[in-house]
Amino acid sequence: NGLIPNYLSVNGEEPAYNSVDASLWFFWAVQMYLQKTRKIKLVSKYLFETLTRILSAFSGGQVPQVFLHDNGLIWAGNENTQLTWMDAQVQGKPVTPRYGYVVELNALWINALSFYKELCEAQKVPFPPHLQTTLVRARESFIMTFWRDDLGYLVDVVNEQGADDSIRPNQIIAVSLSGTVLDEAQQRQVVACVQQHLLTPYGLRTLSPRNPQYHAEYSGSPEQRDSAYHQGTVWPWLLGHFVEASLKCATDPQQTAEVLLKRLSPLWHSHLRVACVGGVSEIFNGDPPHTQKGAMHQAWSVAEVIRAITLLENVGNSL
Repeated sequence: NGLIPNYLSVNGEEPAYNSVDASLWFFWAVQMYLQKTRKIKLVSKYLFETLTRILSAFSGGQVPQVFLHDNGLIWAGNENTQLTWMDAQVQGKPVTPRYGYVVELNALWINALSFYKELCEAQKVPFPPHLQTTLVRARESFIMTFWRDDLGYLVDVVNEQGADDSIRPNQIIAVSLSGTVLDEAQQRQVVACVQQHLLTPYGLRTLSPRNPQYHAEYSGSPEQRDSAYHQGTVWPWLLGHFVEASLKCATDPQQTAEVLLKRLSPLWHSHLRVACVGGVSEIFNGDPPHTQKGAMHQAWSVAEVIRAITLLENVGNSL
């Protein structure tokens, strides 16, 4: 049905398919692989058909709880579902209700369509006309739906209840992706907003401290911890996209890299000597001193921190 599992059991249990973004992140993963290896023949032979089936499922209404609207954007879920990475629930109800038009889902959707079009062109395969129409409409609709001139950033979610203008880190993904539809000025405004409200030495907060729903600390009962999980808690995995977006928008990439390397040095210096030595924790408290919490060694934290460091240290080589 177009979904990639976000959970695979080692005990023979059924895999979980409750993450809509997993399939769209798969496009990004293939995109990054191709960017590094240039192995277009391998991608064409082993992955192109899978990418085709995913897009067919998304555009054909086969993905559960996902609807492609006439404006080219995808609408996901309802008030009782949690289909993005911010998936915490308390007593069966979403802590961060993110249904409708979700900012990073649609940024990933547009990026997936754009990348697939590039693959078609590279293989001299026709890009389906209905996907071309969808791509054009989605690019136009994204700005109209999510961008707010009066705020200077992208709103997080839009549904029948209106727009959720909470300052969250998901908007940075709309800048970091190569298929971004934001102009340079808008990209810089998003980066500035995220840097001002969400950046810490250990990752990005999931909510601005100015928001009344902000949780400064991840602690207490399971319900209390879940209530704070995506309501201010810091996640290191977001640093890869923040660094990529920051360098993309920088007027002086070298200076930006030096500033960020210094700002983030506690993460890859002191933190690697605590908790799980040599590893990166899942999350940190939103307020200083940003004590590590959650899993003491998280794969996507490690992966994106390595990517962030690599991007920053390679700035001089890419100029």
